[in-house]
Amino acid sequence: MTFFQLMYFVFTTKLTTTMRTLYSTLAAFALVAFFALTANAQGPAPFAGGVKLQQAGATNPANGLTLTAKNTVAYTANVGLAWVQPAGNGILKVANFAANAGDITIGALNLASNGAGGDVTGILGVTNGGTGASSLTGNGVLTMNAGGTALVSTALTNGQLLIGSTGAAPTAATLTAGTGITITNGAGSITIASNTANITNKSRIALSAAAFSYASQAPPAGFTITATTVINITVLEAGGFPITATVTAITPGAPGTFDFVVSGYPTAASFALVTFQN
Repeated sequence: MTFFQLMYFVFTTKLTTTMRTLYSTLAAFALVAFFALTANAQGPAPFAGGVKLQQAGATNPANGLTLTAKNTVAYTANVGLAWVQPAGNGILKVANFAANAGDITIGALNLASNGAGGDVTGILGVTNGGTGASSLTGNGVLTMNAGGTALVSTALTNGQLLIGSTGAAPTAATLTAGTGITITNGAGSITIASNTANITNKSRIALSAAAFSYASQAPPAGFTITATTVINITVLEAGGFPITATVTAITPGAPGTFDFVVSGYPTAASFALVTFQN
């Protein structure tokens, strides 16, 4: 019998004064006991540290879920919240927060790869400040191809430079010495000098009207004949006849010798003008 049923019974039933007083006293005790039990009832212990937000069924949110408003409303209005999976990958952006509406704190980004405990996965592209390459050659020179990917030359040796190639990556190469030039490549240096001992030299040889073959001719002082020496001879024919000369032998040495013949007997006082080049 409830409290209200008991009171109805007391005031509607014909009872003696003693019985009415007894039932009234019992009802009063029942009412006091009801409020005492209600006041002493305790709910579940609060979540330590603040409010605990859980999914339906009182389970913790799954990895990767975010607490998101169910509909778009101003932050001052009531809104339903739900744990949902973000639509895609991206960067956390805050367009504009009103004063005291909320704060977001983002820690420093660790640019080490995931394997080293960092936050970066894969290759960082050039457009994001990276190289677009997974590895780089030690002591190489970094260049970029047309696709925006880093290219690194092989480690350069003494005297090497990157030489351009139209439409292609530059190539490591050394300078080539020209005639009368020497190039010395060193660690971090290139020395270019003229070779005064092997520059073009000239000599003048008197021709005999009774001879057409001239053997063991010496070069000018200071010039050394080598296996690659170039010798040119021009006949200065005193009588104006078209006589030519041909080198028939070269003997390298210090200074070395050479042989030549003329195409006919020259006029007296004719000369052979000889030029030498290494």
